[in-house]
Amino acid sequence: MGADVQSIVTQALLLNRRVAVTYRPRGKKEYRSYEASPLGLVVRDQVIYLVCTLQEYQDVKQLVLSRIGSASPLETPATALKDFDLDQYIAQGEFGMPLEPGRTIKLVADFDRSVATWITERQLDVNQVVEDIDEKTVRLTATVLDTAEIRRWVLGFGAKVKVIGPSSMADEIALVISEMKRTYSDWH
Repeated sequence: MGADVQSIVTQALLLNRRVAVTYRPRGKKEYRSYEASPLGLVVRDQVIYLVCTLQEYQDVKQLVLSRIGSASPLETPATALKDFDLDQYIAQGEFGMPLEPGRTIKLVADFDRSVATWITERQLDVNQVVEDIDEKTVRLTATVLDTAEIRRWVLGFGAKVKVIGPSSMADEIALVISEMKRTYSDWH
């Protein structure tokens, strides 16, 4: 994807116009042609997504911007979705891959103080609480969507985090760690 693709898509979004794109879906070698009606751009894990509808359809799609081979601005007005709100779309878990749509959990996890800034800089919940447990540990309590993403986020802290609750999530994390240990011990 060139800078011109991002510029054209952004301009189409700002002007509320459709954009003709060639797009290569994941796992495919060929590009497909679409008329997209931009609804927003979202950056997640350093990947830019075009949130849009395609052709005359009303269902919302997410196109990875780097898979767009070309983009051409169109004069056709973008298809408007009644009551669509990008913030609400994101908040309902569309980028977090919910395990059960709308289901939330109360995450309680103890973190090594050395990673505490990661917790305070990435607010998981407007009502989250970060409290001191001792000189080495802080506890995060937050209500979050029950997603695969939250599990990957926790696992990304490795030995610097321990999930306290919910117990089902703590058990899942322990199982993943056990399987990883087995994988690595078999590897050597």
